[in-house]
Amino acid sequence: MKKQINKIVSIVVLMFLLTSCHRPPKGYKEGDYERAFIKYLCMRKIEFTDLNNSIYSKYYSDFLDYETKELLSKNPFLKFNQVYVHQTNNIIRYFVFTDIGYVYAAETDRDKSAFVSEPAEGKIKVKKPFPLLLYGFYELEDRTVKISRNEVQRYGELNQCDVGIMQNDTITLTAYYNTKKFGYKKKWLAKTHKTNFKLVYQPNLTATPIKHDFWGKTFRIEGDFNDERVVEEEKMFFH
Repeated sequence: MKKQINKIVSIVVLMFLLTSCHRPPKGYKEGDYERAFIKYLCMRKIEFTDLNNSIYSKYYSDFLDYETKELLSKNPFLKFNQVYVHQTNNIIRYFVFTDIGYVYAAETDRDKSAFVSEPAEGKIKVKKPFPLLLYGFYELEDRTVKISRNEVQRYGELNQCDVGIMQNDTITLTAYYNTKKFGYKKKWLAKTHKTNFKLVYQPNLTATPIKHDFWGKTFRIEGDFNDERVVEEEKMFFH
């Protein structure tokens, strides 16, 4: 129970900090922010006389989401708002990369799970829809994806970045390293650890946007997917 409570606290802190640290998308220069924001307000036909605090507090977060979505949508290799699955002998993990730069994730047991069926004829079915939780945020550069994640632990915070390559319907995470808080830059003297984790797109799984009573905006997973048991090390992502 104590471990579950700590995990809930960690996720709540992550959600708060991610929201408060929402920043302009990669590629922006300092002088671009205001001009782009004004253009966005005009596009939405929002009347204003100057860029005061009220205008910023009402519309700037939406503006950043819009700009991030515009930049990400130019990348043809990632399937936005769709479900990727990583499978091991014991655990199944589910990932959704939103079109505004966030990653949501969850995991279920493979056997005797309350949420998914036992494999049958090469398929696993979701028998009880379940929500994903906010996991971190990401950036794209050609076929490379970087996932920045933060976890509040008992003895401090863990900040890491996973690096992956997108190829067809698979994201292969090839490495991770420690970072500064909410970023992709490697910490000084931090080691790069090699990995080989495959996240496979599953077209028969759907991620429906919902508003959870506790978690807020998230996704609900439904459908079925291919049974692709992979023998790999079990330590990954969730600690």
